Amino acid sequence: MRTRTHRLTLATGIVVSAFALGMVPATAGSAASSARAATAVSPGVASAKLPNVVIKVPAGQPAVYRPNAETVAPVAYTKCKAATAVLTITNKTTVTQIITLDGKDFAALPANQKDDVCTDGPSGAQGVFHLKGSTSKLTITLS
Repeated sequence: MRTRTHRLTLATGIVVSAFALGMVPATAGSAASSARAATAVSPGVASAKLPNVVIKVPAGQPAVYRPNAETVAPVAYTKCKAATAVLTITNKTTVTQIITLDGKDFAALPANQKDDVCTDGPSGAQGVFHLKGSTSKLTITLS
């Protein structure tokens, strides 16, 4: 499987990337956002030791993030890879989930896929990821 990276540079200078084993840009037209964002942890930490956010579907409800907030330390990087990932997102649903940022499609995460997320930026910056078709949100704050 080819590795793909989707990188989004935000107006505040924070960069968020989805390092894909399976996560791919949701649309070819995804563009820079005008808001804040965040995600991070120590470089070189194996994905298994990173904070993990799970997307799941409670009975009879739309998909949700659990937990719905994470605080992470920013990690400077030039290319998003496992060694610079700051957290992971696992899609435990049976369908591809579209992750949005600032109202724009950011990435598509296939069913039963776990992928890394990289980010860098100033302390206190926040980013909010939503799931298309759900009111659930994931707030990430840089420490």
